[in-house]
Amino acid sequence: MAKPKQDLKTFKASDAQKVPLSAGKKKKGQPAAGDESTGAGFPTIERLLEQEKLDWSGPEQRLEALRALAEAGNARDKGAVRKAIAAYERTQDLLEFLWQTKSGLAGPAPK
Repeated sequence: MAKPKQDLKTFKASDAQKVPLSAGKKKKGQPAAGDESTGAGFPTIERLLEQEKLDWSGPEQRLEALRALAEAGNARDKGAVRKAIAAYERTQDLLEFLWQTKSGLAGPAPK
């Protein structure tokens, strides 16, 4: 049987089920929020920049595959592929800039 409209006006979803809130407990295996070993949230980029030499081989292979798809793909997909290619190229430029900045900050190697 349907409830009268008056009952539905005062209904709140939060009244139906109470969910207890945890007080920010740390999950197992996760570092603390103030832990200095954590980065800014970009682990892949940080890993690339911490290497001795900037390794762009994986993304370069995907970029080549996108370029091949741009030439052989259908008209509907070509726009999205061009946008993806532009994003990869901008990312590569950004990584090269960050690499140069890191190298400049580190200065020449001590003898």
